[in-house]
Amino acid sequence: KMICQIQKFLTEGCSYREIAKRMGVGRNTIAKYREGDPKELSMYGIQQSKLDPYYNFIVQCLNTGWSKSKTVKAIYGKGYTGSTSNAFQYLCKIEDFFYSFFSHRSCLACSVAFQITEINCMIQNRTQLIMDGL
Repeated sequence: KMICQIQKFLTEGCSYREIAKRMGVGRNTIAKYREGDPKELSMYGIQQSKLDPYYNFIVQCLNTGWSKSKTVKAIYGKGYTGSTSNAFQYLCKIEDFFYSFFSHRSCLACSVAFQITEINCMIQNRTQLIMDGL
């Protein structure tokens, strides 16, 4: 997921420095993953978090105003088995990531990409609720 985001931001014209700052990785990491098949690159590179499968759910919870504590409890309810401290750190990274998009408007393409990602997340979650019969 991170590799896809890196490649997407690069195609939209964002600089290595800006992407690195927003994603919390080094510029060398951005350079390393700028090209190639994300699936193949992920086999050798960025360690995935146990929380990555819950990313969209976490974003939805935080966007609706849930506290971090309530969100972490909900993640455990969905089957997360990692530590609480890692869950809180992950949520803080997500909040920092979103905050950086709203507070730094230096890359219009990145801001638009964020809004599109957020809309897609809302659509996926609404579709899931409909499929679940809620």
